[in-house]
Amino acid sequence: MVELQAGNPQITDAGATLWAVNFDNKKTLKKVKETLKISFPLLADDKSKTIDAYGVRNHTKKDTELEGIAHPTIFIIDQGGKITASFAFGTVGKRHGTKDIIKALK
Repeated sequence: MVELQAGNPQITDAGATLWAVNFDNKKTLKKVKETLKISFPLLADDKSKTIDAYGVRNHTKKDTELEGIAHPTIFIIDQGGKITASFAFGTVGKRHGTKDIIKALK
């Protein structure tokens, strides 16, 4: 999220709006937003309904405190609600960033 926050001005200049969905609850996300100085919305999905709807749940975390967490994924969604691009990694340690988003917006 920190890298996306740093690239948010370029993403906005490219005509997009950044949002993040996380399986943490609202209270936790509020602390994250304040601590990391995140300017874009962080949406709580503590029941993982959105995560499941997009098919990005990390099933290797079943029966752990991380059950319901998503694989790190970025979706580019047009104004009509159509997914025009997506980027996913199977691990939390690897993420796509600002350059990938801007390239997909072109």
